[in-house]
Amino acid sequence: MLLNTEQQTAEHRTIYQWISDAWFLAKPYWLSKDKYRAFALIFGVVMLNLLMVYISVQFNTWYNLFYDAIQKYDSGAFFKLLIKWCWLALIYVACYVLAFYLRKILEVRWRRWLTKYYLDMWFNSGAYHKNKYLAKRSDNPDQRISEDINSFLILLLDLSLGLLTSVVTLISFVGILWGLSGALKFALFGHNIVIYGYMVWAALVYSIV
Repeated sequence: MLLNTEQQTAEHRTIYQWISDAWFLAKPYWLSKDKYRAFALIFGVVMLNLLMVYISVQFNTWYNLFYDAIQKYDSGAFFKLLIKWCWLALIYVACYVLAFYLRKILEVRWRRWLTKYYLDMWFNSGAYHKNKYLAKRSDNPDQRISEDINSFLILLLDLSLGLLTSVVTLISFVGILWGLSGALKFALFGHNIVIYGYMVWAALVYSIV
């Protein structure tokens, strides 16, 4: 399970190698007898995260309707939108708490299984005997395995779920901004130029700058 860090330093590793090593460390659990429950948990977490993105889009629409109601002094629409906001907030909080709960269950089960798996490899292979012949020994390897697996799983879930949520959020709000932008038409050096979704491009340039 150990990577040859002497031949391949972190500075020269490619993204593909990082992903390959991460999958190599994580995949035993996803091929185990507990894989069906693990897939069910991760599916639930992903669906809840996507639902929260959808609710965020609904909040964006709500703000537009809410301020329109205030501008028009429409008390009926105002109170209806307040009730809608309460429902949206309640559903969002419920999804957040449930997603957090399911993720923690997955983390605990995954960490417990992987810790046992790699500790068994450590003891059954007799690697602990070879440790005393190394120039630089590792103290408390069993504790290191447990703690490193915990850090690895938390970071892996943060990156993967965070990336998925960010990409879906980006696509959703870029679509909204594109629809609001319309087309910007102007003349430049005698040529008529039309820029569709100009606010999206303006936001992109602003972000780069």
